[in-house]
Amino acid sequence: MSGFMFFIFFVTLIAFIVYWRKKANARKNAGDNYKDDPVYQKISKTKRIIGAVCIVSLLLGFGMSGNSSSTKSDSTKSAQVTEKAEKSPEEIAAEKAKQEEKKKENMVKEITTGWDTATQKDDDHKNIKKALELIKKYPDYIPNQPGEPLNTQQAMQKPWDFYGKVVTITGTIYNIQHYPPDHAARKFIGQECFNAMIRTNDGVYVSVDVVGNGNGIQNNAQVSLKGYVIGLTDLQDMKYGGKSDGLGFVAQQ
Repeated sequence: MSGFMFFIFFVTLIAFIVYWRKKANARKNAGDNYKDDPVYQKISKTKRIIGAVCIVSLLLGFGMSGNSSSTKSDSTKSAQVTEKAEKSPEEIAAEKAKQEEKKKENMVKEITTGWDTATQKDDDHKNIKKALELIKKYPDYIPNQPGEPLNTQQAMQKPWDFYGKVVTITGTIYNIQHYPPDHAARKFIGQECFNAMIRTNDGVYVSVDVVGNGNGIQNNAQVSLKGYVIGLTDLQDMKYGGKSDGLGFVAQQ
């Protein structure tokens, strides 16, 4: 219906222009007393009527167009609500399961990618930062993983093969140092942390940062810790001096 009103508008607009010119000619032909001239009066009246019809048709056209759009929008919303309401419990459960699976895929992708593989050593601390960020964001991930035993000899040669994998190291723990409350790592993670050395059962030395409370863990005790390999690190020989390569590890209790 709005299209018909716009058609009337364009027709009357053309007629209005024509009669506007006719009125101008009639005024010119009638001279100074054009207001009393019957021809001028008739053309002027017709022009006013056409102008009024032109304006009314334009307003009606816009009004009907708006109502049509509103009706169409309401119909679309109504159809969407109806479609949603008609979903069965099985369909809703399937959609929820699909969303959870996608969320899990994104989490695994974030955990297994983005590690710094430019060098063997984590000298710029990119990997330890990533490991701590992952533990903070996904605190239940490491505890719920089986944590396969780490082949520490292979990890010393190619640590990047183990980035993003939850693995377990086992050995003798010593040199336990608890981080103070204002330590950067403890403040970032929002809970207690400690650093320690572990000599694994196959003779590899590991510098491990542990997210969790170390109370009750005694030096020279046998421990098993799950977490992420972060690369090689420099180990200081406290007895004889000098440095040697060890394995860097971030664990979560």
